[in-house]
Amino acid sequence: MRTLHVAALAAISLLTMSNACHKEDEESPCPNLEIMTAQVAGLGHNPGCYIETPPAPGQFKNHVINSAAEYNALFNCPPPPIDFDTNTLLIGKTVTTSGNSIKSQQVQQACNGYTYTVEIQQGLAAVVQPTVYHALVPKLPAEAQVTFDIRVLP
Repeated sequence: MRTLHVAALAAISLLTMSNACHKEDEESPCPNLEIMTAQVAGLGHNPGCYIETPPAPGQFKNHVINSAAEYNALFNCPPPPIDFDTNTLLIGKTVTTSGNSIKSQQVQQACNGYTYTVEIQQGLAAVVQPTVYHALVPKLPAEAQVTFDIRVLP
């Protein structure tokens, strides 16, 4: 009888410990980490090289580029000196009707997901203007999920 009592207490203890650990795991999602980014000289200032059809105002075309071949499919200018073995290029294009400038941008990682956030500040001029935004980041894993969060501010 005593052996049964000890076994029951041990089982209850194990269940309690198991639930406590499981609960901690559920409450600890992957932390957000800011990824270091770099700009590629001249890439954002020459939107004519980006041969993809411009989107309509308020629409966005976004790409994750991991090779020179992927770059060449979207651009008619020679590729800038990017080592695609160690880097990934996140790039996109939109059009505004009031001039614009890139106000801020960042890339954050949570687990195996990456979010590229760009804030585009509209200007006062009444002009249709394409905007190219980009960030060069350390090589992303092949299975990485990239979300583009592009915000056009008034």
